[in-house]
Amino acid sequence: MPICSKDSTGAGLDNPDSLPLLRSATLDDLAALASLEARSFPPAEAADSARMKERLQVFPDRFWLLCQGPELLAYACGLVTDSPDLTDDMYANTRLHTPCGRWQMLFSVCTDVRFRHQGLATRLLQEIGAQVAAEGRAGIVLTCKKGLIPLYAGAGFVDEGLSPYSSHGGVSWHQMRLVCPQA
Repeated sequence: MPICSKDSTGAGLDNPDSLPLLRSATLDDLAALASLEARSFPPAEAADSARMKERLQVFPDRFWLLCQGPELLAYACGLVTDSPDLTDDMYANTRLHTPCGRWQMLFSVCTDVRFRHQGLATRLLQEIGAQVAAEGRAGIVLTCKKGLIPLYAGAGFVDEGLSPYSSHGGVSWHQMRLVCPQA
């Protein structure tokens, strides 16, 4: 169970005065993150606990968590790089993280099934987009399955077609890009 916020009211998503808290991750969140990842992706696509721990140790500030009280509702994560395309080796090699890089890659955008269709993924993408733009980066790149293209397009991402750089988990992925306004 993540330690999200002692100050959160925990009143639930149906209460407009109680918006989920957005924050970065710590190693204390490992179990909750690994659990949500495993519930969100098939085993060949999901990052296991060891991989998640390594990512948390290298780029904890590149994890965005939406929490309600002690509960993890949704999260997104990925490394920063100068490469303009998301490649399969990025999933496994945290040494490719370049803190001052131009592009924010997103590996996972996960929402707990109990909280889907409430705008949480969109909120995460908007918050990440604002942060990435404020940091002066060129933009955000992610890959997704065909059925999720409308979700990401609705958040301003452009579908660049099937990725020639990723077949992660044996799947065909569409690469999508959000270019920051100042880039």
